[in-house]
Amino acid sequence: MVQRIFKILFIGVFAIHTAGCAAAVVGTAAAAAGTGVWAYGRLHKDIDASLTQVYEATLKALAELELEPTEDRKDRLTARIRTEFADGANVWIDLDAITANATKMVIRVGVMGDRGRSQQILEKTEDNLKK
Repeated sequence: MVQRIFKILFIGVFAIHTAGCAAAVVGTAAAAAGTGVWAYGRLHKDIDASLTQVYEATLKALAELELEPTEDRKDRLTARIRTEFADGANVWIDLDAITANATKMVIRVGVMGDRGRSQQILEKTEDNLKK
C-alpha cells in the first residue's frame, strides 16, 4: 500500500515537472524565432549581442518612439532603463549580461503588461542592432 502511494506521488511529481520542461522548450523555441517569450506581463528575450550594444540600441529605439528615459543606469553587467508613454504607462527595461556577447532583455509596459508595446520596443531595438 505504501509503495503504491509512493508510486502515485512520484508519477504526479514527474508529470508536473515534465509539463514545466515542455513549456520551457516551447518558450525557448519562440524566443529563437525572434518574438521573445511573454510571461507574467513581461517580454523576455536573449539577444546575441553585448550588453553595451543592446543598451545603446535600446536607447536609440526609445528615442525613435519619442520616449525619454526617466532613469538610466548601466554598469558592466546590468542596465536599467525607465520611461513612460504619453498616456502614463510606465516602461521598465532590464538588461543583464549573460556572456560577453549575449544579453537578456526584459521589458514590461504598464502594471499588468502590454505585449504589443513591449514587442514594438523589442523590434526597434533588434532593428537598431542590425544597422
